[in-house]
Amino acid sequence: MDPRAPGHDRVWEPGARLRHPAANLADAVPVSQVTWTSAQQITADVLERH
Repeated sequence: MDPRAPGHDRVWEPGARLRHPAANLADAVPVSQVTWTSAQQITADVLERH
């Protein structure tokens, strides 16, 4: 089943709208996203150790 088929537009449109901003942001600042993820992991490690 092709999600791009006319019958499925209404089903996929809400999800597509939610994904596009995040996808564009990830494409624009991949380094920042990776750095933020690393910072979260480091913070979690520090909290677990103390």
